[in-house]
Amino acid sequence: MKKLTRAEKREIRRTLQNEIKEFLKIQAHYFPELIQDIKNVMDSRNQSYITYEIEVILYMMILKNACSIESMQEMNDEFNIDECVKNIYKILGLEEREYLPHYVTVNECLKKLDNAELEKLRKKMIYGLIRKKSFDHAKFLGKHWLVIVDATQLFSFK
Repeated sequence: MKKLTRAEKREIRRTLQNEIKEFLKIQAHYFPELIQDIKNVMDSRNQSYITYEIEVILYMMILKNACSIESMQEMNDEFNIDECVKNIYKILGLEEREYLPHYVTVNECLKKLDNAELEKLRKKMIYGLIRKKSFDHAKFLGKHWLVIVDATQLFSFK
């Protein structure tokens, strides 16, 4: 395998920094209150045993999906890089720690989390997109919403 030159490493680092900046711009535009909303999610875990705040765990999951990371193990490997750990804690406005939670910790937390809490968060995000008319350009003939039916899983919305 070819060893990267310093110039190539700098270019990769610059590209990654630009991608993070772009992601944060999109987040600030479409979901300006996202971080605060995540912090307001009720954490049902025993408070005396908590090492990682709920916002760290939920934001990791949002980033996992935004980055098209398919597995929890891959998320663990990709995110527990010093620079990534530092950036996530900085974005969330939390005191920096050495590591992000392991995927087993994330799974355990998500098991204990009330689905209604996540539903409220998702509903607020979708409502915000609709209110900003973010998808109006996608209307059929400029006035009709298209409905997509996916019958691969049993799920419903109220």
